Amino acid sequence: MGISVIQQLAVRLYQIAFAGSAFHISEDFRLKRAIQDLEKLATSNLVLTKLYEQSIALINGDIAKEELFDLIALVNAVQIATASEIIGEEIHPIKSQIPQEAVF
Repeated sequence: MGISVIQQLAVRLYQIAFAGSAFHISEDFRLKRAIQDLEKLATSNLVLTKLYEQSIALINGDIAKEELFDLIALVNAVQIATASEIIGEEIHPIKSQIPQEAVF
């Protein structure tokens, strides 16, 4: 999966949240570009589809700015679920320390 796409989206959403209400979300060309990149991944997974749909709704002004934080939470969840570490020059998934019996 394109982790950099998710990371770009997260960075833009954080910057929008910090900018506050004085910032016009619909004019953010970097956010639009991140959403366009996400569109390619959206068909591969239901969570990414939801992330894409909410991002489009945010840019179109169809959801309240307060729901920006719900979108940020969803991006954070995707980042955590796809976390990896770089060992040497190879990317490896992070090994969980949770015992298998604890996983539902």
